[in-house]
Amino acid sequence: MKKQQLACPSATNSSGASLFGVVNVHGVVSFLPEKVELTEELIELGNQSGSAESKFRYTSKCVESGCNQWTGSACGVIHQLKELDLSEMEQKVQRCPIKNECRWFFQEGISACKICPLFVADFLEKGEGKMETAV
Repeated sequence: MKKQQLACPSATNSSGASLFGVVNVHGVVSFLPEKVELTEELIELGNQSGSAESKFRYTSKCVESGCNQWTGSACGVIHQLKELDLSEMEQKVQRCPIKNECRWFFQEGISACKICPLFVADFLEKGEGKMETAV
């Protein structure tokens, strides 16, 4: 049986990625009806006026052990988010264009979907991943 290729819900604005959410004025991600494959033009547009990752959410293939967030058996980002007490801020589950392939949903189920819109990743600050939530 072939292993399912899962999608990273916290990718960068780069070749091979797709756009699937926009950070709204409240700092919460609103998901698009469908993911949009990035072109060179969209990548450039995303980088105008600061870090694209602070304004948009991107997805690409989960590379597991090829990622700094991989714990050896799972994605560490969703575990870190779940350790924060975000229960009062949890969102209604939105329709998400990557849910059926999402690494976080695969690992944590619907509970990941309730906190996912609160996550904004700004990978360009200090040259490494920086986790932020709409706290």
